[in-house]
Amino acid sequence: MFTGADFQQAVGHVVDPTNVDRTYSTTPVGPITRMCRRSTATLDHERPAPEGTTYMHGAMAPKVTVTLHPDTAVARAAMAKNHRHVADAVDIPGLGDGAVSGIVTSAFTLEFTHGLHQVQIDCGLTNRNADSTPADMRARPEPLAAPVAARMP
Repeated sequence: MFTGADFQQAVGHVVDPTNVDRTYSTTPVGPITRMCRRSTATLDHERPAPEGTTYMHGAMAPKVTVTLHPDTAVARAAMAKNHRHVADAVDIPGLGDGAVSGIVTSAFTLEFTHGLHQVQIDCGLTNRNADSTPADMRARPEPLAAPVAARMP
């Protein structure tokens, strides 16, 4: 759904290639859901950061969840239902069939639909430094959304 290269290019921080969590779930009736979570790497003095990246102080571990619904109306209705739980919601133009970002619990989320697919990208930080303003946090999942959307059939 999203690769380590997608993540590293989007955030500019070194990604840990060994810290990947994937799940897949289905039921006899209902949607099919896939999830992938990746994490930034911890500082490694033996291994320099790849060109154009830095080691992040703290950690960031975005989770991408893609749900395949039976039709577009169901996908849009599921997103609308989730939208009610998004604080400080901002519409994101030009992404899929409609997108919104904002805060859910302690993480920033970006959610969009693309045909039958409902995609949710959740992203939080462990360092909670001054850089994690709402505008900064909104900017983190947006670059991840484009390569995910490009992979949707």
